[in-house]
Amino acid sequence: MEFPSDFLHTNNTAGQTLLKLVSRGSSILAEMLRLSDHIPGVFTGQDAREQARYKDIIFDFEYLNKQEQLDTQIEKSEVLLDLDDTFRENHIDILQRFFELFESIVRYHRDLLSFVSQVKDGAFLQYSLESLLTDTDGVQLISEGIYLYGVMLLLLDLKIAGHVREKIVMMYYRYKPSLVESSIRDVVKLCRSTGMIGWNAKRPKSYPENYFGRFIYAVIIFIFFENGGGRGKKSVSFFFWKFILK
Repeated sequence: MEFPSDFLHTNNTAGQTLLKLVSRGSSILAEMLRLSDHIPGVFTGQDAREQARYKDIIFDFEYLNKQEQLDTQIEKSEVLLDLDDTFRENHIDILQRFFELFESIVRYHRDLLSFVSQVKDGAFLQYSLESLLTDTDGVQLISEGIYLYGVMLLLLDLKIAGHVREKIVMMYYRYKPSLVESSIRDVVKLCRSTGMIGWNAKRPKSYPENYFGRFIYAVIIFIFFENGGGRGKKSVSFFFWKFILK
């Protein structure tokens, strides 16, 4: 059996798989930028009146530790039940779009790791991890794939603040628990507040290393470090910052 030698050839399964993944990454960034301009003011504090009105039904990730208590609190109050119904009716569509954005970032990371794993396991017969990284187009695309994921994380923290992400996720989780059951754990991991509030503010300790460490170190270590001997998290962080800021 012959395989096309050009990595970007339409019949090259490895190349087309990676090309589609990178294209997806660009689409995710575009959607993030669109949605970041339409965050309801009730979450950001820009609409103080709405924020005060709904403060007893909107929760951050502390909801996960007090779910039964907070649900009971709402269920026992007709006022809060009416507020909850009104909020759901007015915001469910935008909540869904945000949650789907967060899910798409999680899937992107999973599929990037899956692609690398497939290459390592010989699923693309004409490529090993080593040959992929020596192919001009191959190494460019895999590097772009990692780069895009890093940009997703940074833009997510810049454009949709941590406390906002947490509230959006919890509201959608409350309204559509059965729809998000399979992904909520990873979405919470992605969206948990880093403590970073604007890029002009003082960085939290070990930022962004701890933030990237939730997901991205796995990709970098798997591709660039696993075969070349162990290196610590600081080495990976240094590598990534040199890479993403070059």
